Amino acid sequence: MIGNLQLTWPSYGIENATYAGKSYFIFHTCTVDTGLFILYHAYQAHSDEFRALFTSDALHIYTVIRRTFQLVETEGWTIARLYWLTEHNLLTNKHSNGKYDLMNTMEAIVFQFVKPMQTFPIKSQCSCNVCPKRIREHTNVDISLMKTNGKFLNFLPSFATTREHPCRADLGSVKPRKYPEKYSIDEKFPVVDIATNITHIQKRYICEANRTVGKAKFLHQSPFVIVDVGFDPAFVRDLPDPLYIGEHTYNLSAAINNTNQHFTAMIKAQDGSYYHFDDTHHKGCISHDGRILVELALYVLQM
Repeated sequence: MIGNLQLTWPSYGIENATYAGKSYFIFHTCTVDTGLFILYHAYQAHSDEFRALFTSDALHIYTVIRRTFQLVETEGWTIARLYWLTEHNLLTNKHSNGKYDLMNTMEAIVFQFVKPMQTFPIKSQCSCNVCPKRIREHTNVDISLMKTNGKFLNFLPSFATTREHPCRADLGSVKPRKYPEKYSIDEKFPVVDIATNITHIQKRYICEANRTVGKAKFLHQSPFVIVDVGFDPAFVRDLPDPLYIGEHTYNLSAAINNTNQHFTAMIKAQDGSYYHFDDTHHKGCISHDGRILVELALYVLQM
């Protein structure tokens, strides 16, 4: 029971289970158990309008998540977990006794497949019109919370405003002639040899003109957002809630604790109370005060 929501939960390990004609015995399942359970709680705790976002065909992960939770309801957690693990080809570490070891990170087992929802382009332009890398464009899926004076911001600055910083484009090893903007010399610039993939340290000239980075914006309407808490773990109750990401508002739903490679979760119910999920605990979820250090957080789109 999480608040007023009664949910089934996955218990540690998969023993002698059959899926798609194959038998499975899997241990160290806390990554898939905890990762999928916090997504399942968020999926069930919100409205039909929220769940309808997963009917989109923009990304395959929407279908996988919807199918995984359908299996939880119809076949139970063992089959749902095996569907997730085989769909993503995650059962690769098989011991000589035939058992699979799922020891890994939360990112590798669950979150890397969810993060494409939160893809955002980053486009920047150097103020120097002859800069060799005047326009830069790439995409990213990684998001981190920011702090000011030791306190978390309740918004993501990169989604709120444009930014400026030195360009730092490589102008080459030969001193540029009549370069119209400022440049510097870097005696220890890392240069990768494409043919050998070996990095060499060389002297290079570096563009120091201003580079303007545009505001970030999600490419898709992202129901879930996975956020890195930062270099130092924090108590879940100290995380910002709500979190403003561009024009959207997200609410804190859960956060991940990692203690000696055993992953558990702090879940925040819609009434503001906290619950600790541990797949090795006989009750699954127990009420908690929220004073557990966490390193990753799950935010859910406010509809």
